[in-house]
Parts: sequence; C-alpha cells; structure tokens
Amino acid sequence: MQLHFDETKVLVYARRGDTLLVFEEPDCPQVLTQVPGGTVEPGETPREAAFREFAEETGFAIAPPLHELGVQQHRYEHDGRLIRHERHCYAFDAPDDLPAEWHHVEGQPSQGAPVLFRLFWIPLAEARLRLGYAMSEMLSDPFFHPR
Repeated sequence: MQLHFDETKVLVYARRGDTLLVFEEPDCPQVLTQVPGGTVEPGETPREAAFREFAEETGFAIAPPLHELGVQQHRYEHDGRLIRHERHCYAFDAPDDLPAEWHHVEGQPSQGAPVLFRLFWIPLAEARLRLGYAMSEMLSDPFFHPR
C-alpha cells in the first residue's frame, strides 16, 4: 500500500558553528519553536522550495552549498483529522554576517494573513530539546556532529 501525503514540505536548517537558526511567532505564543520551511508549490522541486521558503521566512538567501539531509514523514492530528506531511530536509552553513536576532514578516504566508517571525540562534544542544513538531529529529544527522 502506498502512503498518500496531504502536502509536501521543506525544512531548512541553517547552522552557524554550534548554533541553529530558529524562529518563534510573537503574535502566536502557542506556536512552538521551528526552523524555516514551508510548502512545495506545484511545479517546484523540494530543493527550489527550500531556497524560496528560506528567503520568504527570513529575508535572507541560502548560502550554497545546500546539503540534503533526507526525507521525513510527519503525522499529526489537527481538529480531529490526521494530517500527513512528507518533509524534505536541507541544511547549510550560514554566513557569519547574519544578525544575532531579527524580526521578519513573511511575504507570502500560506495561511493568508502576514505572519511576524522572531528569528534567533540557539545552541544545537538546546535546539534538540526546544524544537517542536518533530523538527529536532534531523539534528541527529552527521551534518550537525562536531567535526
């Protein structure tokens, strides 16, 4: 039996040294800490979506190379319905000139209304505990291990 997914998503893990870029939504405190990402649009590859979504959610471009971490299957319940996402996960080494913290309004949010993000860096060890929505699972990838 083949699994059907409601949406194909991308997640982008931006690493700087032993820290990870994450965001919170100040206007929605119930939303857990996340990494940038979003929905793959029709006709778009997951890799193309990763570049687009990171720019939309942070205001900055990805600094190549972009490493493919793998595909994650994520399921959760929302309003009594099982939601299934296929997540294509990517990572890159962020440049040192990105701010320590900044706010950005997503230009084209999938939910309609503009969304304010507070972006900031946290230690990888903290990210393993703090990230929501099973996003910390990819932090076991060798990309995030000390070299």
